[in-house]
Amino acid sequence: MGIALKTHEAPGLQNRARYTRTLAAMALPFAVRRREPVLVVPASRTPQETKRLSDIDSKESLRVLMPGVFVYRGRPACGDDDPVDIIGRALSEALVHYYPLAGRFREVEGGKLVVDCTGEGVLFAEADADVRLTELEEAAGGSQGLTLPFPCMDELLLDMDCSSGGVLTWPLVVIQVTRLLCGGFVFGMRINHAMCDAAGVYLFMSAVADLARGLPAPAVAPSWSRGHLDAPHTKPDVAPSLPFPSHGSDDTVMRSFVFRLADIALLKKRLPGAPAATRRNAALRLPTGYYGNACVPLRAAASADDMGGSSLGDVVEMIQKTKTTAAHVRSAADMLALHGPPPFDSPNMFLLSDLRHVGFHRVDFGWGEPVYGGPSRVYLHGTFFVAVKDGDGEDAVAVPITLPRTAMGRFAAEIETSLKA
Repeated sequence: MGIALKTHEAPGLQNRARYTRTLAAMALPFAVRRREPVLVVPASRTPQETKRLSDIDSKESLRVLMPGVFVYRGRPACGDDDPVDIIGRALSEALVHYYPLAGRFREVEGGKLVVDCTGEGVLFAEADADVRLTELEEAAGGSQGLTLPFPCMDELLLDMDCSSGGVLTWPLVVIQVTRLLCGGFVFGMRINHAMCDAAGVYLFMSAVADLARGLPAPAVAPSWSRGHLDAPHTKPDVAPSLPFPSHGSDDTVMRSFVFRLADIALLKKRLPGAPAATRRNAALRLPTGYYGNACVPLRAAASADDMGGSSLGDVVEMIQKTKTTAAHVRSAADMLALHGPPPFDSPNMFLLSDLRHVGFHRVDFGWGEPVYGGPSRVYLHGTFFVAVKDGDGEDAVAVPITLPRTAMGRFAAEIETSLKA
């Protein structure tokens, strides 16, 4: 592609180069041909240094490659422009600015993570899929726009076999660009959650997109400010765990529920005891810098009995009144350092991330805004709010949900009942 590449195989990569596999998903089988993945390195020399991650970032539960997909329509007026070539070059240039992402993790005292800025690069693969975007849209729901789950999602994301060395051997970013028959493409990315939260992922992708569109430099320059999240090591107050029922089933199914503006207005109107509606939910905002990770446990000041005896509107009001200050963040960091984090798969925890305002739906590599931009899957104990367009091209919110198969039908019926005029 004419970009800064190393062609040796990266550690942990499953050796599945130049293969063709036809998979059936959601009644839409298609072939995906992936070339040998390569390591894309920074386009010019970068600092060779070590950067410490914070106590929050070093949690075991964040040492995962978080997957996301961005789907784009073709641009026929632009002739033979190849998204693989354009994005590959821009990625190499962006790594000059975001050079820690081209490094590798290392553990130091107490299991804390540092990133050695070695310039080894991020993993990049090009692929071609025998499918058109319109077919993906129809298979994923058609009238409600493109939402999760997508057909053959696993083939649109480059996979990693991390069983041998875990987080310390992975590239921190793994990208696959898959061309579609219609001229569109799918940008699939896995990025290490210990390095980036949603805001950090958006800023890195925006930098790649700025350079792909021909800008001389990213519009927003990155910075590293992980020291703000190091623990002061004072004894915190630890809230007791709250009981939560277990589903007891491994047979699960994922489905997206799309809420148009009129649907949201109706739900707010019917919410008993709800306060005046606001556009944004209670959010956690931290001074993490552009590489920062903002994943900190947040508890409402209410007992299980109080919440169990309250209306849904009362619970919404509790959440809206919950404020997070710098002192809360420092206390959370200290708790994690002294006591370790609660497991993310704990039966008393459900994680909800509001991605509507992050900006994923605005990332433009030169092909316009994505038809879909956001996470590629959700699990039983969490979900996201994702900004999407409905089948009429109007703004909407998608909420992908994974539930036991026996529960999904009942949940869908409850949503349908709630939205009836």
